[in-house]
Amino acid sequence: AYHLARRGYGVTVFEAQSVPGGMLRLGIPEYRLPRAVLEGEISDIQSWGVEIRTNACVGRDIPFEDLRTFKAIFIATGAHQSRSLNIRGERLEGVLSGLDFLRRIHMGEKISSGEKIVVIGGGNVAVDVSRSAWRLGAKRIQMVCLESREEIPAFPDEISEAAAEGIEILPSAMPLRITVAGERVKKVDFIKAKLGEPKPDSPLNPILIPGTEFSLEADLVVTAIGED
Repeated sequence: AYHLARRGYGVTVFEAQSVPGGMLRLGIPEYRLPRAVLEGEISDIQSWGVEIRTNACVGRDIPFEDLRTFKAIFIATGAHQSRSLNIRGERLEGVLSGLDFLRRIHMGEKISSGEKIVVIGGGNVAVDVSRSAWRLGAKRIQMVCLESREEIPAFPDEISEAAAEGIEILPSAMPLRITVAGERVKKVDFIKAKLGEPKPDSPLNPILIPGTEFSLEADLVVTAIGED
């Protein structure tokens, strides 16, 4: 929108959320991207004549037919679909995806996280979730990932800062199941694993290590293993 407007085109942005900014606003925590910086960037884009329509999900709030009035359409919806673990208990109350957890925080929603949080994943979203949970006051945050400590895909400085804040990082482990007590999450069962040679259908190709199962108690489980 910014570069098209600078070239003299009239541009309209349809934003499904109630605020503009996409993942920069709803996914990246404020400690990494101050809101004043983001607001300045959005204002600069609008100053070039770009119109941003919020609460405008095309296909739901805006009929596809209404787009026929435009001469060109650019689709830039991003990666907002969290990948699934495909394990038992993933749909239970008290289990959230990383993007949903961050979005709720940034939209001002109250999250009942409890004191013990287990975050599954080793990327930057998993780190953002862990560090955001720490800022919400969680007492124990354990981030468990399939990769070894040397293979964790998150930025090294983010990993170091998370560890400095007291977040426990448990590498080389694969989740097996999530169980409940009553209607709430109780624990997550894991097994130690190492990564084998990548396969076409399994880029990570975990090799499970027999006899190494362990469990972590949790009031809240957040899954952050990537987005599509």
